[in-house]
Amino acid sequence: MPKTTFSVLKTVRSKTAMTLYAIVLAIPVFSINAFATDTVTVAILATPSADGAQARKQFSEKINPLGIKAGITNINGIRAAGSLVGNSDYGSVFMLDFASRGDAEAFFESTEYKALIPLRDAGYDKYDVLIGQ
Repeated sequence: MPKTTFSVLKTVRSKTAMTLYAIVLAIPVFSINAFATDTVTVAILATPSADGAQARKQFSEKINPLGIKAGITNINGIRAAGSLVGNSDYGSVFMLDFASRGDAEAFFESTEYKALIPLRDAGYDKYDVLIGQ
């Protein structure tokens, strides 16, 4: 069975000191990985709203303790500088590792998370949550 992994490419600097960020999502890996774990990775693709800075700040302050409580084992994020392929308007990408799919689902279905949805929606025009397998 293929394992879905998420990889962040390293920053590439050109001679003009411009920085290019790239992310590769959901690459099926068919080889055996000796370091594979049972963790599940969730990718959040978000487009910040122009007037939502305060809401995003409040959402972040409240969501971080919930993530710790839920046992998120790893958090990575980037600010997207643009799309290499396609026409994406996502401004932020976050990668969260959960111990299991059930833990990830429980986190996003929790009463505490649902209470923060108005802040999330005020801070982001688009907020997509994808889960790996």
